Amino acid sequence: MRVCYFGQYDPQYPRNLVIRKGLAANGVEVAECRISGAYGIGQYRALVRRMSEMRDQFDVLIVAEHNQFAVPLARLFASRRRVPLVFDALTSAYDSDVVDRQLVRPDTWRAKRLFWMDRIAMQAADVILVDTDQHRQYFGHVFGVHQDKIAVVPVGADNDIYYPQPTGATRPGCCRVLFWGTYIPLHGVATILYAASLLREQAGISLELIGDGQMYQAMRNLAQEWHLPATLFRPRLPQIDLASAIRQADVCLGIFGDTAKAKRVVPNKVYQALASRKPVVTGDTLAIRELFVPERHLGVVPLADGVALADVLLDMQRDRNRRELLAAQGYQWYCEAFTPERIGHLMVAVLEKTVSARG
Repeated sequence: MRVCYFGQYDPQYPRNLVIRKGLAANGVEVAECRISGAYGIGQYRALVRRMSEMRDQFDVLIVAEHNQFAVPLARLFASRRRVPLVFDALTSAYDSDVVDRQLVRPDTWRAKRLFWMDRIAMQAADVILVDTDQHRQYFGHVFGVHQDKIAVVPVGADNDIYYPQPTGATRPGCCRVLFWGTYIPLHGVATILYAASLLREQAGISLELIGDGQMYQAMRNLAQEWHLPATLFRPRLPQIDLASAIRQADVCLGIFGDTAKAKRVVPNKVYQALASRKPVVTGDTLAIRELFVPERHLGVVPLADGVALADVLLDMQRDRNRRELLAAQGYQWYCEAFTPERIGHLMVAVLEKTVSARG
């Protein structure tokens, strides 16, 4: 089988990187029709030009994540070449910008454009990829997509970048807690900082936050207001450096925001930490329970509950055996289900079914 990956995407972004590597590991040849830069007339022309230069036939056209704008053009190319079109919807642009991040007011034309951009893209594709069954149900309910058209393919993590460190990270009695992300509402960084404030007098526990983004400055101000001397803010890091920071941590944090989207996703950071053989604590959601068993693969607390998070972190500091058991069991489950090879295996099954159904 040969597939063409299509659109404007960063080839190092975890989602498409894991899928492309996974497909290659399962014997699928992956060609790329990729551009850079925000969509405009010039970018569409570049995609048309690059597609016209692809003389070799392919069996499936896959539109990368966050490329709703490119799906109608991809539909045209797929129809001309008589191949199925797969769109990795992953998450909804409308849900992200209007509902979760609240960057766009819901009563504006921009919000309506995002909604219809999502809907048109989903209707145009033959198959839609999402990361959890919770997202599958959401797309069916909100955008009217038939459930049989949606395939769940978890995000996973690249084990060439995220892998275990042979030795322990810190001294006994110390617990270095790590969060990384873009400070969007679903991350629930305020909950993390509140937990840190409750543990302020607890010797040995430190918190490190890597990244920047929407609510970064507000969270810096909150940390200053709460006087958190054991909390360190660091700028965003390249993936290789981030992976190294993860290997130095004792506990890694997922997401804790009490938003609708937070209940539907399993973020990159959870898979990356598990691939690094680190114990993970994250919000307890239906999406998490789809793919993991709490207290076997990772620790969970109620969303937006800083008290519960502080209690778990304190227990993690005091009980190194618990940390090591969670890390070992979580890593084993990652190896069984979420490596690029395993994600690629799922993708091959989806693609073979799609090609077969098209005849």
